Amino acid sequence: MTAVSFFKRRISHAGLWLIAAACIGLGRANAAPSLRVFCDSAAWIGDSLSLKLQYEGTDPRHVLFPILDPQAYPGLEFFSTTPTYDTAYDKTTGLFRLRASYPFAIYTAGTYAIPPVSFRVLEDGQILIYDTDTLWVNIYEPDVDFEQDIRDIKPIHQVSVWERMADYIRRHYVWISALLLALIAAVFGWYYWRRKRRNLPVFSAPKPVIPPVDLALANLKALKEKQLWQHNRVKEYYTELTEILRVFLAGEYHIAAIEMTSDECIENLRQQYPDRKDDIRRLETVFRTADLVKFAKSEPQPSEHEDCFRTVWQFVAQHKTSTHEPE
Repeated sequence: MTAVSFFKRRISHAGLWLIAAACIGLGRANAAPSLRVFCDSAAWIGDSLSLKLQYEGTDPRHVLFPILDPQAYPGLEFFSTTPTYDTAYDKTTGLFRLRASYPFAIYTAGTYAIPPVSFRVLEDGQILIYDTDTLWVNIYEPDVDFEQDIRDIKPIHQVSVWERMADYIRRHYVWISALLLALIAAVFGWYYWRRKRRNLPVFSAPKPVIPPVDLALANLKALKEKQLWQHNRVKEYYTELTEILRVFLAGEYHIAAIEMTSDECIENLRQQYPDRKDDIRRLETVFRTADLVKFAKSEPQPSEHEDCFRTVWQFVAQHKTSTHEPE
């Protein structure tokens, strides 16, 4: 930074200091303002520079910074001829510091002069004009060997196949995502059609942790202990009974009984196990009785409740030895 003193127009520099000393000696309340100018003295071509004018006094409203005329500064490219301001207050001295900045750049090497800049300051009811000294700025350009061949700053980067693929996916990810979703939907549709054509469930029933026969017998015992139909909860009784039977058929016979209707379940058993006609016929009676209760509000006799339970128990129990119907 270069600090440049000021001199009052038509008053010598030494005289200005004498007046300031006299004012201090006399104890005047309004001390003479401090005016300074800053600018870098050297820079490279194109560097961002700033001409800064600073006023320090008791009232920042007493100073008027100029609007620069670009034609008065040949070679200097000002970004704005209107300054930007920065104000600070020193509590110790009770003075304000107001700084105005004029950013500019120079694009040709050489030595440039910044002519004096005029301040206007209000003092004792009069507007006084102060001028800065001339500033000098040296602009340098980098050394360039024009005899050497022109070459790249860095060697040419060879783009790999993976980088080209990643760039293509990044630019077309919307269409690629839509194509993948369509492909997944097509594969799922083909799988669904193939499973349905073979009369197979789309999704296989999950295998229970314990054997299906043990799970079914345990659930039947729990259902017996609830005594649902004895408490007039007949619909709930048949719902749980047929649910136990469906889960058992899905786990033991590997058919989608849970997803099928009663008729579909019986028809599937007849096709796969034609030699089990008696068992299938008894199960059909259980399913039809349950459907009448759930959908037609039928009210079977207590003996029918017991018969349906006994049918399911015996059908499940025949897959496991040493089982006894709960009393």
